[in-house]
Amino acid sequence: MNNFFKINYSYLLLFFALFQICSSQTLTVSLTQEIPVNKTNESIENFFLQDYNEAETYKVSLSVSSSLSSSFSIIVTDELARDTGFNSWTNITSLNFTGSPTRIQNGLNSLVFNTTSYINGIIILNVVITKQVDNTFYNPTNGHIYKFIPGQITFLNARTAASSSLYEGVPGYLVTITSADEQSFINSKTDAKNIWTGLSDENSEGDWMWLDGPEAGTVIMTGNSTPVEGQYNNWATSEPNDWNTGEDYMVTSWQGGSQWNDFGPPATIGTGDIGGYLVEFSSERPVHIFFASVLLFIKDCSSALVIVTR
Repeated sequence: MNNFFKINYSYLLLFFALFQICSSQTLTVSLTQEIPVNKTNESIENFFLQDYNEAETYKVSLSVSSSLSSSFSIIVTDELARDTGFNSWTNITSLNFTGSPTRIQNGLNSLVFNTTSYINGIIILNVVITKQVDNTFYNPTNGHIYKFIPGQITFLNARTAASSSLYEGVPGYLVTITSADEQSFINSKTDAKNIWTGLSDENSEGDWMWLDGPEAGTVIMTGNSTPVEGQYNNWATSEPNDWNTGEDYMVTSWQGGSQWNDFGPPATIGTGDIGGYLVEFSSERPVHIFFASVLLFIKDCSSALVIVTR
């Protein structure tokens, strides 16, 4: 259903599109809030968390989806903790943090926004709340959840464990890295080296293919040298090289860096150099996740048009 609102002010209009699955837990906020264009530290407020367990810790993900120059800050951060890879509370476009429901609510109600004077543009502020699970990370760019499992483990055992993993009922798989943005997100979330992914040429030497997940069966390189057009590759220099008797699996964060290497059997049987494996969950939005979007549609300098699709 599409709803249309015409507001005759020189304001940006905020609208929260609320999405909740299979849970009584909710986050409410005033559906419309007027914020002047081209302002600094304008408040977005009246957030209220309901039916969350005060004894539990939750994770919040905030992100701005826009090509416009806009950012936000969280002013009240008492007993809140930024997630791995997020280094500031101010003048940012994305942030993951954890805390109790009360502390999260206080933090959200201190949110201030730096707006833009750009006309005919769109700004979206996404708000996601999940249960806090150690070593899990929400990626606001693709909506996927990742879980890093440290330890020395074979590829076969890592793949089996990943496929058996569940996050709120959603099955996982060894990570598929399909863009530079996703690679950068992963690199910022762990300093482990040599992490198993779901890429392999075990079925056809030199033809590298994702084994599981939505990309299962997708070949991204042929002949150990030719990237497939439109497919992301991030190999280290002179890799993949099928060293010695052969290396049929890919690790990311090779030797603690940011690139890939072919590794493992048949040439390397031991697991001493392996730092762990990364599970990805993406088939659907898991239950007990609250999702909201703030949409800012700037029509002209005297009006704002908001279109919300549910």
